[in-house]
Amino acid sequence: MVLAILLGCGARASWAGEEIRGAVGYVAGKTIYIDIGRSAGISAGDTLSVTRAGEIIGSVVVIHTASTASSCTSLSPVEIRVGDEVTAGERALGMEMNAGRGSAVAPAEAPARRMTRIDGSVSLGSVLSEDLTDSGLGFSRPSLSTRLRVRDIAGRPLTLELRQRSRYYGRESRLRSGGPEDRWTHQIYQLSLTYRPEGSPYTVRWGRILPSVPRGVGYVDGILFGYRSQRHFELGVVGGFRPDEYSADLRFDERTVGAFAAIDLEPRGSDDLELSGAFVGSYRSGTVDREVFVSEGNYSAGTSFSASGSVEIDLNRGWKREMGEAPLDLTRLFLGARYRAAEGLSLHLSYDGRRPARTADNRATPDSLFDDTVRRGLRAGVSWSASPRIRLAGSAGVRFRSGRDNTMSADGSARIRGFPARGVNTGVRFALFRTMFNNGYRPMAEIGVKPLRDLMLDVGAGDTIYDTAGEKSHDPWVTSSLRYRLTRRQFLALRFAAHMSARLRSARLSGETGIRF
Repeated sequence: MVLAILLGCGARASWAGEEIRGAVGYVAGKTIYIDIGRSAGISAGDTLSVTRAGEIIGSVVVIHTASTASSCTSLSPVEIRVGDEVTAGERALGMEMNAGRGSAVAPAEAPARRMTRIDGSVSLGSVLSEDLTDSGLGFSRPSLSTRLRVRDIAGRPLTLELRQRSRYYGRESRLRSGGPEDRWTHQIYQLSLTYRPEGSPYTVRWGRILPSVPRGVGYVDGILFGYRSQRHFELGVVGGFRPDEYSADLRFDERTVGAFAAIDLEPRGSDDLELSGAFVGSYRSGTVDREVFVSEGNYSAGTSFSASGSVEIDLNRGWKREMGEAPLDLTRLFLGARYRAAEGLSLHLSYDGRRPARTADNRATPDSLFDDTVRRGLRAGVSWSASPRIRLAGSAGVRFRSGRDNTMSADGSARIRGFPARGVNTGVRFALFRTMFNNGYRPMAEIGVKPLRDLMLDVGAGDTIYDTAGEKSHDPWVTSSLRYRLTRRQFLALRFAAHMSARLRSARLSGETGIRF
C-alpha cells in the first residue's frame, strides 16, 4: 500500500550511466573500508556493488565518508576481501534530458518539483541443514528479506527506509522431542523517516534507527536530531527505547540516550582527519545498565597511510560501585594502522584491547568467568600483489591472557588468477593456532571457474586438525557455491557445505534469489 501511494504521487527515476569505481582496502569484521569518498561523489546511505574478477558478488552500504575513503557495512552473503572492486552506478541526474538532441536543459528559474525515487531489493532464501549424527541438530530455515528506500517522497525532503527479514525455523530436535514444530520470526531492523531539507544543516530521523554516530547506541525506537555545518562539524542527540536484541520486538523497559560531536578535517591536500566523541547511556527499569564515553579518530594520508583508533570509558554508578567497580573503567582500546610501502605492497598492524563491561545481563557472572572474555592482543600482517595475477597475504597475532598461556595464531594465503587455465582462479590458505587447551592448523584450497559471463562457480576443500594432549582429531569439509546473474538486477546464489568427521558429520544447502530495483 505504501508503494501504491508513492507511485501515485508521480514517482519517476532519472539515472545516469556514469560509474564510480574503487577498491576494498581493509576489512575489519563486518566493516569494509574502501578507497573512494566524498571527492568521488560518495555519500552515507549509498549502496555500492562489489565485484571480483568482473563478477558481482554482493553489495555494501556506506555508513560514513571522508574525503578519499569510506567505511561500509557488508550486505554480501560472500566474504568480501581486500582488493575486491566496488562500483557506484546509476547516479541521480537532477535534470531532464532533451529528447531530440540528448543534451541537458537548463533548469527553470523556479525550482522543479523533486521526483520520488525508489530503490531497494527483495530476496527469498532458504537453508536446509541435515545432521548426520545422532544429535538431532538439523533444521530448515526459509526466509524473506526486504530493503526499501524511498527518497523525496511527494517531492519533499523525506526519505523512508525499511530493512526487514522474516524467518521460519523448523528444528529436527523439536520434532523428536514432541515440542513445537515451527516458529516464525519477523524482524524489522529499520523502519524510519528522515527529514533533511536541501541546503539545511539540520537532520531529523525517527522510527527504528541504527545511528552510525554515536557508535554503541545500537538499534533505537526513537528520534535523532543532527546538525552538520559546512565546515564538516557535526553534533546531535538521540533517544528512545531499545528493541529486543534477538527478536527485535518492541520493548519499553530499556531506554537509551546519547549525545555526540564529530569533526572532519583536511589538514593538507589529500590528508583527512576525523575525530568524534560521544556519551551513551542505557537504563533498564529505572536503574543504570551502562553509561560510557566513546571517542574515535581516523587519519588517512591519501592512499599511502591510514590509522584509526577508538576508546570506551565506562562510568560506573549505582550497583556497579556497590560491586567494587572503579568510578571510571577503560573497557575498550583499539588502534590500527595500514601503510602502503610500495606499489602493491601493504603492511598493517593493530592492537585490540577490548574488555567486557558490566551490564544488567552479566552482573551476576563470577569474576573468573567474566574476566575470561578479555580480548587483548596484537596482530600484524602484509599483503603483496606480486603481479596483476598473483596476490599473497599473511598475518600473525597473539592474544594476551593474564596468568595463562597466551593464544597465538597465524595464517597465509595466495590467490592466482588465470591458473591453471584462463577463466580459472585458484586460492590456497593455511592457518595455525595455539590455545591453552589445544593446538591446531587448517589447510584449505579453493578454485573458482567462470564458464559463462554471468555465472561463477567455486569449489573448496579443507581440514581442521586439532592436537589435544597428544591426541589428534580431524574435521575435513568441502564447499561449493554458484552465483548467477539472471539479469542486471536479478540474481541467484546457491551454496553447499559438508563436514565429514564422525563428530560433526552434516550437510547444509542454502540458496537465495532476489531482485534489485
